[in-house]
Amino acid sequence: SFCVSILTITLISVSVLTFFYQEIWFNNSTRRMVMEKDIVIVTNNSYVINEYDNTINIEGEYLDVLYKVRDLTHLGYSLVTHPLAASIRMFYSPVRSVVMKKGFSERSIEIIENSIEKYINTMGVRKPDYRNGEDYCTLDAVLLKEGIEN
Repeated sequence: SFCVSILTITLISVSVLTFFYQEIWFNNSTRRMVMEKDIVIVTNNSYVINEYDNTINIEGEYLDVLYKVRDLTHLGYSLVTHPLAASIRMFYSPVRSVVMKKGFSERSIEIIENSIEKYINTMGVRKPDYRNGEDYCTLDAVLLKEGIEN
């Protein structure tokens, strides 16, 4: 029931990825999603890393993913998906995946800087929910996949 309620709440954010579908195809020989070179997924989710090419594997937590996304925006990448989760409960997730593409965007820099501040302020002294870590990995991967396929 935990997965179902979080999935229901966060499916709204899935539509953000629909326009990005044309740049991704499925490689039947490797059973992995293959993306154009200018698209990248920044993630600390092993499920996503095993499923997609063009991932940047972050050894760390949600905040570490946000810091890497910020660094990439300053190097000329822009956000395709929002760096924050659509529901407050997903803030407790220890994993996060963010899709980016090549191309500078001042708005992306503003969004990621504000997102880092909001994440830190919202989490405060709270800790990520490692007890449900596998569920969060599944949710993150499902939301990403649904957004890409729809």
